[in-house]
Amino acid sequence: LAGPWVHRTRLSGLGLFASLEAALAAVGLAALLLVNALPSLYVSVFRGLLGPLHEGALAGSQLAVAGALVFLPCLIMGMIFPAAVRAFREAGRDGSPESNVGRLYVWNTIGGIAGSLVTGFVLLPRFGVWSTMTGAAVGSLLVASGVAGVAIARAGSFLRVRRDLIGMVPGVLAVLTVVWFIPRWNIADFNRGRYRFLYSATSDQEKLDPGQLIYHREGVNVSVAVYRGLGAASLHIGGKPDASTNLSDILTQCLSGHLPLMFAPRIEKVGVVGYGSGMTAGAALTHPEVRELDLMEIEEAVIDASVYFDCISDDPLDDPRTHLLVEDGRVHLTYAPDKYDVLISEPSNPWMAGIANLFTREFYEIVRDHLEPDGVLAQWIQNYDLTEEAFGAILAALHDSFPHLMVFQTNPADMIVLASQEPLRAPWERVQERFSDPAVRRSLLRANVRDPLELGFFLVAPEAAVIELAQESRQRNTDDNAWLEHHAPLHLLRRVLGESRAIFAARGLAERGAPYRSQALAEVFPGIPYVEALNALVWYPHRLEPGTFQPQFYDDPWAELRSIQIPALERSLGAGPLPALADSVRLWEARGVRYRELRAGAARSLDEARFRGETAQVLPRISRMAPDLSVVRFEEGVAAMAAGDTTAAAREFGEVLRKPQSPACYYALIGMAQLSWQAGDADAALRWADAAAAYNPYYANGFAIGAQLAQSRGDATGANERLQRGLVFNPHHRQLEELLGR
Repeated sequence: LAGPWVHRTRLSGLGLFASLEAALAAVGLAALLLVNALPSLYVSVFRGLLGPLHEGALAGSQLAVAGALVFLPCLIMGMIFPAAVRAFREAGRDGSPESNVGRLYVWNTIGGIAGSLVTGFVLLPRFGVWSTMTGAAVGSLLVASGVAGVAIARAGSFLRVRRDLIGMVPGVLAVLTVVWFIPRWNIADFNRGRYRFLYSATSDQEKLDPGQLIYHREGVNVSVAVYRGLGAASLHIGGKPDASTNLSDILTQCLSGHLPLMFAPRIEKVGVVGYGSGMTAGAALTHPEVRELDLMEIEEAVIDASVYFDCISDDPLDDPRTHLLVEDGRVHLTYAPDKYDVLISEPSNPWMAGIANLFTREFYEIVRDHLEPDGVLAQWIQNYDLTEEAFGAILAALHDSFPHLMVFQTNPADMIVLASQEPLRAPWERVQERFSDPAVRRSLLRANVRDPLELGFFLVAPEAAVIELAQESRQRNTDDNAWLEHHAPLHLLRRVLGESRAIFAARGLAERGAPYRSQALAEVFPGIPYVEALNALVWYPHRLEPGTFQPQFYDDPWAELRSIQIPALERSLGAGPLPALADSVRLWEARGVRYRELRAGAARSLDEARFRGETAQVLPRISRMAPDLSVVRFEEGVAAMAAGDTTAAAREFGEVLRKPQSPACYYALIGMAQLSWQAGDADAALRWADAAAAYNPYYANGFAIGAQLAQSRGDATGANERLQRGLVFNPHHRQLEELLGR
């Protein structure tokens, strides 16, 4: 485009080169004016193109937004090379024109390669996109100035080349103008993952605020951020939430570490692909039989963010059995000679760029070759935003290497596929033995699993149902076709276009698996007390305290799944050798529904009373409705403390602390600290306050009370350390900053 113009212009080669570099600096800085608007612009362009282009809107919006940012800089950079050729020719260099142009091409190629390597592996990880773009613009301006200086030196006077350098003036003026208007980069908005809202039929989800950005780093592979919400934190990788301290995510992360270890005969050597919050690795390390755990994480920034999740992971990086490998897990498995008893793969959603190669047939062949013959693979799959077709393609790829598969569903949005070359069996004696270890029991209790019998509830699809779906799949996700990476985003798009129902692969799998569950329970867990296991399977979702799964504070998150599973369970039992069990299941379910409705009503009434300031008036009635609800017991403790009955208050708070999975547990720890403080036992109060801060650092009370107690004992250093640590998790918290004297 620019070559003919470069050769026709009256400017000298050096003058043209300097002018183009100045223009590149101006355009590069001007792009920074647009950067903060890119997320909103992308969403707007996508929705504008959706009607006329349908599925083409995805590529069209990406092309339009990327073009707006890079078209002019690329055009100018394309013009610079012919300008350099002309300047080289005008300089009267020795040699033929062809050889001179060849030398320029060589240096241009070397510069392009070196620049991409330095930018990708040094500048971006160390300084970030914003500073790198600014530095590149400044560099272009310096090059322009240097070339202008050479032109002046060659001419011997500025006056002789002023006409050649006049083209620099607009670029320099533009740079000086743009510098005044460059905004600060809105990092928090960039890492919200607004692209996920493209697949919502309404714009309501765009209003969801992930919270306060408390950590951000641009890694070599992806941008990593941590957001703090109300009493919780979430890890965003590439804008997509991948882990959090919410109980629903804790359950998935915890069971990903425990379930495969219950099924593997030996668990001495474990490998984990993907660190996330670290809770899966931490859960696996609670098993004393584990002697070595290889932790493979491709992005160092994820490891740096791990401190924000130590409250749920117990810091597995500090365990001497952990070997941290900051590299691509697939590459490591390809070339390392290690054999594992258990491998756990926890990549992000398969529709995200660069992730689908951890769901291919070839990857599972690599995994198979690095597992012991009776080893177990656990594959985490997010079933939200995933069609049954895509899920079937993953299962088919798995089944090509592993003849035995089964699926556990840890919450309505997540599934864990267990795969092995041998039949998957967890003898009940082994399960009880491993569950009985105090560390294992504590880990599972934090995830709201208090009895090994409850593990059967999560078995959503036994082997027969999973193999059936895998064999029906007409697709295979391979390294060659990258089917999943290309099709999964389009599946999401079809939901917006109204061409498919809500993306939720679990329902179809549940419908397939429900008829097999009653029989599979005894087969998968040989020796399990069958009737008690059935009771736990039915009762578990009803005993969960309302509000467990955000944001469904009072609703039953398992209602849809139960509507499929319970009738199927009754039918299969009714047709079996013990038909009376079908009546038992029907009775247990009816009692469970009533029990949950009572507690949900009590929780709702209590929240409404708090809002009106009428807690004391309604508490007796609510206590009769749901005496075992943790939040009710906590309020009873608060009432007793207000009445001066410290014994009753301590008893009520102690009952809450027996359920560490309850959100009320944190407040009970604070209550115990206040009781001890009032009793004059500063040492005990400090221990309780520190326990609260360790349990959930995303509330500031524990740090504030601990600092005040430390200060009252004359420990100014301890007080400052608590306040400083509190501000790591709760930046700009007014009370903590005031206590620190800021």
